[in-house]
Order: sequence, then structure tokens, then C-alpha cells
Amino acid sequence: MPLLVDYHIHTLGHDSFHQSDEELALYCQTALSRGLKEIGFAEHDYYRPHFDPERFQLQAKRFPRLVVRVGVEVDYVPGREAEIRAFLREWPFDFVIGSVHQVDGFSFDVDTNIPQYADWETTDLFRRYYACVAQAAASGLFDIIGHLDLIKIFNFVPPQDAINLALPALAAIADAGLCIELNTNGRHKPAHDFYPTQALLEECSRLGIPLTLGSDAHRPQDAGRDIHLAATLAWRAGYRKIAIFSNRRRFLVPLG
Repeated sequence: MPLLVDYHIHTLGHDSFHQSDEELALYCQTALSRGLKEIGFAEHDYYRPHFDPERFQLQAKRFPRLVVRVGVEVDYVPGREAEIRAFLREWPFDFVIGSVHQVDGFSFDVDTNIPQYADWETTDLFRRYYACVAQAAASGLFDIIGHLDLIKIFNFVPPQDAINLALPALAAIADAGLCIELNTNGRHKPAHDFYPTQALLEECSRLGIPLTLGSDAHRPQDAGRDIHLAATLAWRAGYRKIAIFSNRRRFLVPLG
């Protein structure tokens, strides 16, 4: 049966480290209202002191028409591998997203850091970003590479075709047998585009890299946001199946 899924939902963060059961239920209700059959909660790893994965499973029992998975989004920084590996042994996650949010200490997706882009030549920044993505893929720690071209978030892009700069990272992802996500959140950022962009998504499809879908929601009303549009874009890029996960095992199902 064709599925629509959202495998990138956050409930913690932005100075809020506890959600009531009613608020958690809203994420599920919103996902169902948007026609989703399966969702994955994926809190940031740096909020792990506030994790309570069992609460998500309790919510799942209230919504029998919705499959609820529990994952985590890990902020990959070279040198953190041993720490990440130890942390992942503590939890029976369904999936693990590996994401790159900083390059050489530069947190490039934080709006207050925009002035720091002046310190970078964009081609070098993109090249170093994708080198870090390639390291994340080769680490053996992750199931999904998150928001593949997040580096474009504020539209500081190189003058040449950025696809070529991404190719080493795509090769690493393909060699590691990892999945990427089509993340809809970029449509609501200055980039006004999915992560990854259509041309990059088409290259992923050509390389046979599996795909899942995610909203990167941080509010209940954003669960499943633009997932129907993402499914259309994925189909246009050549995808006919999407990935779902359970106990860190990947399954491919028809794209809804």
C-alpha cells in the first residue's frame, strides 16, 4: 500500500524541554489530517537529558491508524564518533539521522551567524561542508543523511554548479548504503527550496540512493507540512519507493 511518511519531527528545543501529552497528541493528529500513515520523532541528540522515548510509544497507542517510530537526529562533527557511538548504544532507536550543521566551528544555519559568511569563499565552504557530509556517511553511525544541501539555507551559494561539489558526498552516501531525506523545511527558509534541490535529488535517484521524507517540524502544526509536495517532487525525480525504518532496519515501500 502506498505510504506518505514524515521521518523528521522534533518536539524539544527552542527553550522548551517538555511537551504535555496533549501537545504530543497534536503532532499525531496533524499528521493524520494530512494523510500520513507513518511518522518518526527525531529529537536532537544534544537534548538527550530530556529524552523520554516511551512517551512517544504511549501516544502511538492512542492513534492506531498511525505508525509511530522513534529516532534521533545527531549533529555530526568530525571527532565525535566515539561519543556518538556510545550514545546510540543507550537507546533502541528505529532510525538515526546524521546531519551536518557546522563547518570548522561555523554554525552556518543560525541566522545570527549570517555575518560570518563574509569570512568564507562560498566554493570552499560548500566543498568543506560536503567533505564533512562524506565523513558522516562513511562513519557507519547513521541510517539517514539529513537535509543534504542545508548549506544553501541563506542563499550564499558558489558561482558554479553546486551539484559537482556535492558529488563526492553522494558517492560516500551511495557506497555506505545510506538513505537521504527530502526535507520540506527549506521551503520556509530564505532558500525557499527543498533540501535537496530537485537537480541534486535527481542525481541521488540516478545513483540509486534511497529516499525518505521529512518536514523537520518543531511545532505540532508543522507535522507533515508539504509532504504531499515532496512526494510529487520525488516522483518527478525518478523515485517510486520511499524508505521506512524499524529497529534500524530499512524497508522500501511504494511512494504514496
